[in-house]
Amino acid sequence: MLSFQGQSYKTPCGTLSGGIAELYWFDPEDFNFTQAAPSPALILPPYTAIEQREGATTAAGAKLFPIDLEDQTGKFVVKQTINGRSTKWEYETTGEIAKVSNGLTNFFARLDAASVCSNIGLVIIDNTGTIHIVAEKYVNDLAISKFRMKHDGSEIHLEEAFDGKNGAALSLKGVYSRGPLEFTGGRAALEAFIDKP
Repeated sequence: MLSFQGQSYKTPCGTLSGGIAELYWFDPEDFNFTQAAPSPALILPPYTAIEQREGATTAAGAKLFPIDLEDQTGKFVVKQTINGRSTKWEYETTGEIAKVSNGLTNFFARLDAASVCSNIGLVIIDNTGTIHIVAEKYVNDLAISKFRMKHDGSEIHLEEAFDGKNGAALSLKGVYSRGPLEFTGGRAALEAFIDKP
C-alpha cells in the first residue's frame, strides 16, 4: 500500500464458456463511448453507453458491421509483455469465415483500406454474454491515445476434398498499452447500430 494500490480478483462460482458468439467491426471515428471517472478501486471503469458522434449517422454508414464467423471458431487473445517500465498488450482476433467468393475479396479489401487509412474497431460478444470493446477512439467525447487494429495475416483456403475448407481464416491484430474494456450497457444498446444486410 505504501508503493501501489493492490486489488483482489475473484469471480462468482459457476460455469464459464469460451469463444466468440458475435463479432462486429466499426469505424472508430463514428462512435463515442461513455465511461465513469476512475477511482482508487477501479482504475479503468467499463463503458456504460455508446452513441454516434456528431455528423455520424446510420444512413451514412455509421454502423456495427457483423462478421459471420463459423460456429465455435472465434478466438480473442490479448498477450501482455513488459520491457523496463513499458507494458505492451498484443491483440489478435481470429475466426473462420465461409466461401471463397468475390464478396469475400471485397470484404477483405474493405478491411485492408480501413487498416491503412483509418482503423478497425471491434465489438466482441463472448459466449457468456460479456461485451468487449477493442480499438475505440472516442471516450466521453474526447480522443484517447491511438489504439490501432489492422487486418493482418488472413488466409483464403479452397481445399482439394469435397469436405475440405472453402473459406478463409480471418486475422485482425493490434498493440495497445492495456487490456480490453467491457461494455456494460447491454446487447440491446447495440441493436440500433447493427447493420442488417
